[in-house]
Amino acid sequence: MATALDQIVPVNVQIGSIIPSQVSFGVPMIAAQFNSTKITGFTGRAKVYVSLAGLLADGWLTTDDVYLYAQSLLSQNPNVQRFVVGRRTVAPDATPDADWAAALTAIQNEYANWYAFVVVPITPATPITEQMQVAAWAETAKRPFFTDSPDATILATGTSDAASQISTLKRNYTVVTYHAATTPKESASAAWLGVVLPMSLGSWNPCYRQPSGITPDAITVGAKIIAWGKFCNTISTTAGMNFLERGFVAGGPYLYFDVTMGIDWIVTNLQTAYLQALSGPQKVPFTDAGGILLQSVGQGVMAAAAAMGIVDPTSISVTVPKVATISSIDKAARNFPGVTILARVQGAVNTVPISLTLAF
Repeated sequence: MATALDQIVPVNVQIGSIIPSQVSFGVPMIAAQFNSTKITGFTGRAKVYVSLAGLLADGWLTTDDVYLYAQSLLSQNPNVQRFVVGRRTVAPDATPDADWAAALTAIQNEYANWYAFVVVPITPATPITEQMQVAAWAETAKRPFFTDSPDATILATGTSDAASQISTLKRNYTVVTYHAATTPKESASAAWLGVVLPMSLGSWNPCYRQPSGITPDAITVGAKIIAWGKFCNTISTTAGMNFLERGFVAGGPYLYFDVTMGIDWIVTNLQTAYLQALSGPQKVPFTDAGGILLQSVGQGVMAAAAAMGIVDPTSISVTVPKVATISSIDKAARNFPGVTILARVQGAVNTVPISLTLAF
């Protein structure tokens, strides 16, 4: 989704062996369908909460899906400081939303100070159509969509399940987790957000997180391997510990959702830093000295990304062209092309193969 900043500081992100007002990365959103008469004082599209008590004060019941999702989110330690509930309108409201894309756009237009989100499905037994719809919106909006699926066919060969269908479309902003239906309803996805978002971005590996309040699934190793082959995550018990496993996004094996979030942090902060430089009290001159200034801005952001653990500090390269090589057309348009930033994603270790030899 194009923004005003994209017009000033467009950032072209390429993923490969070398990776050439800000979003609140620590704030999640729970989207659900309900009408404006359901909850006291909730007449808009989004409302910020800081506790389960706030939900109860507004009239949510402890049996409502929104409450149960929030409970999964807030049961972690430490937990998120605040979260947003977003509303998809439904009759008898005057203008019900046609679909989830329309609802999420309306929520974001009213209040955009959130990052990753979960959606309470309207048809929880067969949510694939909704998941595909939301995944398409998330990819365009660049807002990570975390979703559970109770579909047991994910654990078997075949391509009709949600995980297979979404991964075929290479959705780098959708995280699918197999989790069998539970009573009361739990959200492994909300719990995953509750575990990682309070931590500093770049400091954590999504794999092997241990959520509170989420029932692990009894899954064989073979079934987990099948699910992982579809870039679907799982929650199960290993060595007596309940783990959220893998951290895949649906786009492919080289992208985990901490990488997606790290890239978003870099892009957002590059855009903000360059805008601050361009809008400062002193102009950036169209000279080699101005190029060096632009180079230093990029180096500052990438150094911060390295300090956070997003990229490898030894891999950073920021280059700018000499002004003499820039075309007169770009000079006349005051466009300074050719700033190139390269860095390698730091990543994390998930498996450790060991060769053991014992001798007497």
